[in-house]
Amino acid sequence: MTLANPEQLSTLMDIYTTLGYDTAKLDEESKGREWIELGFQCEDPASDFRGTGRLGLLNLHYFAKSDTPKAVKLLNEANLTEQHYFFACGGINFTHKLLFMLAEEKVKIHTFENCNDKEDALHRFNLLYSKFFEDFHQYWMNSNLKTSI
Repeated sequence: MTLANPEQLSTLMDIYTTLGYDTAKLDEESKGREWIELGFQCEDPASDFRGTGRLGLLNLHYFAKSDTPKAVKLLNEANLTEQHYFFACGGINFTHKLLFMLAEEKVKIHTFENCNDKEDALHRFNLLYSKFFEDFHQYWMNSNLKTSI
Protein backbone atom coordinates (compact mmCIF):
# COMPACT_ATOMS: atom_id res chain seq x y z
CA MET A 1 0.00 0.00 0.00
CA THR A 2 1.27 3.43 -0.80
CA LEU A 3 0.21 6.70 0.74
CA ALA A 4 0.28 8.18 -2.75
CA ASN A 5 -3.22 6.77 -3.23
CA PRO A 6 -5.47 9.71 -2.24
CA GLU A 7 -8.35 7.53 -0.99
CA GLN A 8 -6.11 5.40 1.22
CA LEU A 9 -4.26 8.44 2.52
CA SER A 10 -7.59 10.08 3.34
CA THR A 11 -8.73 6.97 5.22
CA LEU A 12 -5.44 6.77 7.09
CA MET A 13 -5.61 10.45 8.02
CA ASP A 14 -9.20 9.96 9.20
CA ILE A 15 -8.01 7.20 11.56
CA TYR A 16 -5.27 9.54 12.77
CA THR A 17 -7.61 12.44 13.56
CA THR A 18 -10.43 10.23 14.86
CA LEU A 19 -8.08 8.81 17.47
CA GLY A 20 -7.19 12.32 18.61
CA TYR A 21 -4.01 13.20 16.73
CA ASP A 22 -3.27 16.56 15.12
CA THR A 23 -2.25 16.49 11.46
CA ALA A 24 -0.23 19.69 11.97
CA LYS A 25 2.42 17.52 13.66
CA LEU A 26 3.03 15.55 10.46
CA ASP A 27 5.54 16.57 7.81
CA GLU A 28 4.64 17.37 4.19
CA GLU A 29 4.69 13.63 3.36
CA SER A 30 2.28 12.81 6.22
CA LYS A 31 5.05 11.19 8.23
CA GLY A 32 5.73 11.76 11.90
CA ARG A 33 6.51 10.28 15.30
CA GLU A 34 2.82 10.27 16.24
CA TRP A 35 2.23 7.26 13.96
CA ILE A 36 4.38 5.25 16.38
CA GLU A 37 2.23 6.45 19.30
CA LEU A 38 -0.79 5.26 17.34
CA GLY A 39 0.83 1.83 17.18
CA PHE A 40 2.59 1.70 13.83
CA GLN A 41 6.18 0.48 13.62
CA CYS A 42 7.67 3.65 12.18
CA GLU A 43 6.95 7.22 11.13
CA ASP A 44 5.60 6.00 7.77
CA PRO A 45 2.63 3.71 8.42
CA ALA A 46 2.25 2.52 4.83
CA SER A 47 4.77 -0.30 5.21
CA ASP A 48 2.79 -1.89 8.05
CA PHE A 49 -0.04 -2.89 5.75
CA ARG A 50 1.97 -5.59 3.99
CA GLY A 51 -0.05 -8.77 4.01
CA THR A 52 -3.45 -7.13 4.49
CA GLY A 53 -3.35 -4.11 2.19
CA ARG A 54 -6.55 -2.14 1.89
CA LEU A 55 -8.58 -4.57 4.03
CA GLY A 56 -6.31 -3.97 7.03
CA LEU A 57 -6.77 -0.23 6.55
CA LEU A 58 -10.54 -0.54 6.21
CA ASN A 59 -10.80 -2.72 9.32
CA LEU A 60 -8.75 -0.32 11.41
CA HIS A 61 -10.81 2.60 10.09
CA TYR A 62 -14.09 0.87 10.89
CA PHE A 63 -12.89 0.06 14.40
CA ALA A 64 -11.85 3.67 15.06
CA LYS A 65 -15.04 5.17 13.61
CA SER A 66 -17.69 2.72 14.82
CA ASP A 67 -17.07 3.42 18.52
CA THR A 68 -14.49 6.18 18.77
CA PRO A 69 -14.54 6.56 22.57
CA LYS A 70 -13.87 2.83 22.95
CA ALA A 71 -11.13 2.86 20.31
CA VAL A 72 -9.41 5.82 22.03
CA LYS A 73 -9.69 4.06 25.39
CA LEU A 74 -8.15 0.88 23.98
CA LEU A 75 -5.39 2.88 22.27
CA ASN A 76 -4.54 4.64 25.52
CA GLU A 77 -4.49 1.34 27.42
CA ALA A 78 -2.38 -0.28 24.68
CA ASN A 79 0.20 2.47 25.22
CA LEU A 80 0.61 1.69 28.91
CA THR A 81 4.26 0.85 29.44
CA GLU A 82 3.64 -2.23 31.58
CA GLN A 83 1.44 -4.02 29.06
CA HIS A 84 2.24 -2.17 25.87
CA TYR A 85 1.27 -3.44 22.47
CA PHE A 86 1.28 -1.69 19.12
CA PHE A 87 -2.37 -0.78 18.65
CA ALA A 88 -2.37 -0.27 14.87
CA CYS A 89 -0.01 -3.16 14.13
CA GLY A 90 -2.07 -5.36 16.40
CA GLY A 91 -5.18 -4.40 14.45
CA ILE A 92 -3.49 -5.12 11.12
CA ASN A 93 -2.35 -8.49 12.43
CA PHE A 94 -5.91 -9.24 13.54
CA THR A 95 -7.04 -8.77 9.93
CA HIS A 96 -4.35 -11.20 8.78
CA LYS A 97 -5.25 -13.73 11.48
CA LEU A 98 -8.97 -13.58 10.68
CA LEU A 99 -8.28 -14.10 6.98
CA PHE A 100 -6.14 -17.12 7.85
CA MET A 101 -8.85 -18.45 10.16
CA LEU A 102 -11.45 -18.08 7.41
CA ALA A 103 -9.23 -19.86 4.91
CA GLU A 104 -8.64 -22.68 7.39
CA GLU A 105 -12.38 -22.72 8.24
CA LYS A 106 -11.65 -22.01 11.90
CA VAL A 107 -14.26 -19.26 11.72
CA LYS A 108 -17.74 -20.29 10.69
CA ILE A 109 -17.98 -19.44 7.03
CA HIS A 110 -21.80 -19.36 7.12
CA THR A 111 -21.48 -15.85 8.53
CA PHE A 112 -20.62 -14.78 4.98
CA GLU A 113 -22.68 -17.21 2.89
CA ASN A 114 -25.81 -15.07 2.74
CA CYS A 115 -24.16 -11.73 2.06
CA ASN A 116 -26.08 -9.52 -0.34
CA ASP A 117 -22.97 -7.90 -1.84
CA LYS A 118 -19.34 -6.96 -1.17
CA GLU A 119 -20.36 -4.14 1.18
CA ASP A 120 -22.42 -6.54 3.29
CA ALA A 121 -19.50 -9.00 3.43
CA LEU A 122 -17.12 -6.20 4.45
CA HIS A 123 -19.57 -5.02 7.12
CA ARG A 124 -19.81 -8.52 8.58
CA PHE A 125 -16.03 -8.91 8.47
CA ASN A 126 -15.65 -5.52 10.20
CA LEU A 127 -18.00 -6.65 12.98
CA LEU A 128 -16.02 -9.88 13.42
CA TYR A 129 -12.78 -7.89 13.39
CA SER A 130 -14.04 -5.44 16.03
CA LYS A 131 -15.09 -8.28 18.32
CA PHE A 132 -11.72 -9.98 17.81
CA PHE A 133 -9.88 -6.71 18.58
CA GLU A 134 -11.89 -6.07 21.75
CA ASP A 135 -11.55 -9.65 22.98
CA PHE A 136 -7.80 -9.64 22.38
CA HIS A 137 -7.41 -6.33 24.17
CA GLN A 138 -9.37 -7.53 27.18
CA TYR A 139 -7.35 -10.75 27.30
CA TRP A 140 -4.04 -8.89 27.03
CA MET A 141 -4.90 -6.30 29.67
CA ASN A 142 -6.12 -9.01 32.10
CA SER A 143 -3.24 -11.39 31.41
CA ASN A 144 -0.72 -9.67 33.68
CA LEU A 145 1.90 -10.32 31.04
CA LYS A 146 4.34 -7.46 31.52
CA THR A 147 5.99 -7.63 28.13
CA SER A 148 5.30 -6.15 24.75
CA ILE A 149 3.73 -8.27 22.07
